[in-house]
Amino acid sequence: MKRFLLVSDIHATNEDPSSSSASSYVSSYSASASARLDPISELEVVIREDKLNPDYILCPGDITNRSNPQSRTRKGFNDIHILQGVW
Repeated sequence: MKRFLLVSDIHATNEDPSSSSASSYVSSYSASASARLDPISELEVVIREDKLNPDYILCPGDITNRSNPQSRTRKGFNDIHILQGVW
């Protein structure tokens, strides 16, 4: 049986995720505070600790927020590729 990891509607952005007006916690914004708010890093931990080992990653929905070019090239797609190498 094949196993799938579903990561939907990431909405990666380049905003400070610690800001109350941030549209997403997944961000290419580089600040030490934002590292604590990265749900993709937490997902990596869960995949490793629970030995999920999915065969495929599916990402329906929006990868970037409003087609943000910075987050599209640096964050959204990169995070999905990083998850691929976790198991």
